[in-house]
Amino acid sequence: MPKASVSERRQDERLDLRGDATMLGSKSAMNASGYQLTRSQIEAVNRIFPKLKDWSRSEETLEWLSSIVPAFDGPSTLVKTITVNALMGTQIYALTAMASHVASIVEKRDLTQAGPELIDEIGNFTHGEKKRNCISFASKFAHFFIDSSRFPIKDDYATRMVKFHLQGVGHVSGGTYAAFFSNVDALKKNYELVAISYRELDHYLWFSGKYREGTRKPPFEKRGRRREGRKESKDAQSKEKRLQRFLREVAAADCANDLKIVLGES
Repeated sequence: MPKASVSERRQDERLDLRGDATMLGSKSAMNASGYQLTRSQIEAVNRIFPKLKDWSRSEETLEWLSSIVPAFDGPSTLVKTITVNALMGTQIYALTAMASHVASIVEKRDLTQAGPELIDEIGNFTHGEKKRNCISFASKFAHFFIDSSRFPIKDDYATRMVKFHLQGVGHVSGGTYAAFFSNVDALKKNYELVAISYRELDHYLWFSGKYREGTRKPPFEKRGRRREGRKESKDAQSKEKRLQRFLREVAAADCANDLKIVLGES
């Protein structure tokens, strides 16, 4: 076999390095990214979360409702739809129509075998000839009322933070729940977090995303910027008020050391 030239060997080395950098779960790729996620960060958030009473009580209420109303008949599904919408801020206005939509899908499915496709089906909601993407609502409904161990919550914070930590390694593009589900599992595998529950991971993705947005840290450093002289919309003003209220509650929780761990600063 002829001996490879120096230039050929260098090209092969570059190709090998490129393959290593894109390999799912490659530790060298994750180290190079600078956006590693550790078990310590997730554990720190789960120590902080119970101190945030407004949010932890919402979760406790949904768990309580699930335990006392296990059925998915019309009235039961409507109560669940109203509650998750009110406490999780999913912005569903046609509540009765959405509840009927959910019930019509759930009654035909074996929920013990349902996978990510169920969330995409529920999230595909049409009302008054207007089609809406309600995947965030569907994922929260399924997480609290069907099985939290099979359905991680998809919202803007979770989606952005998963992408932030993956940095392209194993990331699947697309706005479907199936794509998000694949990305969450890639995140857990890449960082050896398979033993972490979806609930624990959700707390981290939500808290770190919300805190980073409120403090304009990556990947939210460009959020809230507007052109000089342009007024902020009422929705943007309302969101900013909610973020500031959240930051005040975090500050009052006496969790400075855990917060440094969450942000990777300790």
